[in-house]
Amino acid sequence: FCENPDITIDNIINSIIETFGQDRLLFFPCFDYKYTESRLLDLNNIDCQLGPITKRILQTKKYFHNKVPVFGHISTSLNLKNNFHPGEDYSYKKAFGEKSFYDWFKNSNGVIIFWGCDINSANTFIHQIEIDNNIKYRFAKNFKGSILNQDLTKEELDFKYFVRPNKNLVNYEQLG
Repeated sequence: FCENPDITIDNIINSIIETFGQDRLLFFPCFDYKYTESRLLDLNNIDCQLGPITKRILQTKKYFHNKVPVFGHISTSLNLKNNFHPGEDYSYKKAFGEKSFYDWFKNSNGVIIFWGCDINSANTFIHQIEIDNNIKYRFAKNFKGSILNQDLTKEELDFKYFVRPNKNLVNYEQLG
């Protein structure tokens, strides 16, 4: 235990970066579930609703946001701007499916680290697998909104979110 939890989190972040290397494209989930209500992704004021690691990166590191509403990711990779182009490498108008960030990530042999997550409640990548396999218990729902870029330009956006009906919960372990 450490008296200053920020030091512990910084050590974890630095260990991850050192393990995979500064040249590897590392992404940390930075989900903003409020987008479906606010309809705005403000890249100058990221509102991440996930754990202390991503929140600490937002406080202390230079980062790059992938511009995907709701299921956004940030990266601390030094060479990111030379190797990664939202809108060209993938569409940020949808979270999952062909030409989405998760499709690009899968095709780029991305690595996912699970840190105390339960597959039934915290494995967002499984939505990409579901859409790749044409499952029937989810559907695309559109959310019209906008992105406020870091240079303060605004982009209108019709964002596709792969959702399931509110009352039809899925137990992935029972699906085999």
